Amino acid sequence: MTSKSRAHLLAAVVAVVGLLLTSCSPAVSANADANLIETGQDAANPGPETFDRVTTVRLGSPRGAATMALAGMIHDQDQREAANLNLLEGNIYDFTIVGAPDQLTAALATGNIDAALLPVNVAATLYNRTDGAVQLAAITAQGLFYALAADSTITSFADLDGRKVYTTGLGATPEFVINYFSAHQGVSPRVDFSSEATAALTQLVTDPAGVGILPEPFVTSALKQNPGLSVVIDLNDAWMQATGSPLVTTALVVRTDFAQAHRESVATLLADLTLSVEWVNATPADAAPVIEAQGIVPSAAIAQAAIPRTNLVAMTSGDARTATLAFLRVLHAAHPESVGGSIPGDGFFLN
Repeated sequence: MTSKSRAHLLAAVVAVVGLLLTSCSPAVSANADANLIETGQDAANPGPETFDRVTTVRLGSPRGAATMALAGMIHDQDQREAANLNLLEGNIYDFTIVGAPDQLTAALATGNIDAALLPVNVAATLYNRTDGAVQLAAITAQGLFYALAADSTITSFADLDGRKVYTTGLGATPEFVINYFSAHQGVSPRVDFSSEATAALTQLVTDPAGVGILPEPFVTSALKQNPGLSVVIDLNDAWMQATGSPLVTTALVVRTDFAQAHRESVATLLADLTLSVEWVNATPADAAPVIEAQGIVPSAAIAQAAIPRTNLVAMTSGDARTATLAFLRVLHAAHPESVGGSIPGDGFFLN
């Protein structure tokens, strides 16, 4: 990534750091750009120095498209470490990327991590079951589900009546969305849930009349591997038309005790997330190799193509409140346990 492409992330770096960056091809960004110093490493000083105004934030996220929102933060920290720069103040992130959200809910509940990206309904469930031990700080993805088919005459969910639908996510967002549209439009698709998206795709390609409902990056992977398939329904647009609110799918949650003890660090986390999402959306070709290197998405080519359809955002809890509650009310009406038994109160949203 060139300095020109990241200039919007840099403000006033101290003079000695400016000289260092001028001699390097990649740019380094920081949430508080003047808060960097150059350090040397030798046998007596093998690691980075820490400062009282620096907070380590243990941030977890599951593999998959929604975690692409963190690629800018990961890249910036890697660049800073490669240039042997330390923060005078701000956040250092200890990233943990795992296979499934349930690994993160346990870590949040026990205090082994401070923040995580989680499906919105999982965040609500965790809030309810831990008596408010976590709070929603931001929405980071506004829908990443699409319907794929070889039959281009399918244009709306109403066209799925009686059709075989292959998907994943039993007891999760895909099931809730499918059930909502089925009831809302009075249709009865024959839904076949697989444990893995790849299994659902395998079934789809053998059924010319079938429909697959999948999230990114599996949508992009399916389209690349099967030219006969196309996106026939954007479930995010359909949800907006039906409910008047975006389909909020992923949230940044923070432990309540951490947010109370480190208000400035949480504010910095949100600022860093915003810059990260802006960079990923604006420069997917630069973000894709970072995403692949971290194992977030297996292929840089798939990541780059999937980014536009992932609808990454950095919407603070205040701005996201209406859409989040609208989504949770739909889930609660259909299956209360999908949100932990009740719709969270005001304390769910980080102020």
